[in-house]
Amino acid sequence: MAQIIRQIEKEDNASLSILIKNVFREFHIDKPGTVYTDPTTDQLYELFQEPGAAYWVVEENKQIVGGCGIYPTQGLPANCWSW
Repeated sequence: MAQIIRQIEKEDNASLSILIKNVFREFHIDKPGTVYTDPTTDQLYELFQEPGAAYWVVEENKQIVGGCGIYPTQGLPANCWSW
């Protein structure tokens, strides 16, 4: 089965939120203070429109099976990573 890696789209929000929360429940880390309860987990497309941010999803048979992103985090040294 071929996997497709692509940039996040607005329509991915619900599927990614469900996937992330299911993984957190599976590993018993569905705790307050994690992305499990963070409301931005339901709006990853909007969150990753920040300059310097990027998010990719992995699709298999037209179903999202994973995702990965980078996000500029306040307090980190400037240029702590580069493209």
